[in-house]
Amino acid sequence: MLARAIVGDPETVRRGLAQKAEATGADELFVMAVGPDLDSRVRSLELITAG
Repeated sequence: MLARAIVGDPETVRRGLAQKAEATGADELFVMAVGPDLDSRVRSLELITAG
């Protein structure tokens, strides 16, 4: 699973997602945030989309 993971600060993750989409020709991506509770998972997704 970690081979497909994109981990890092918000800019690193946004860049990694853009590179993944370009490399695969995808026009949308499914993102799964992992964390100990709902609030931390929601916050992770907010950080990715805030940029």
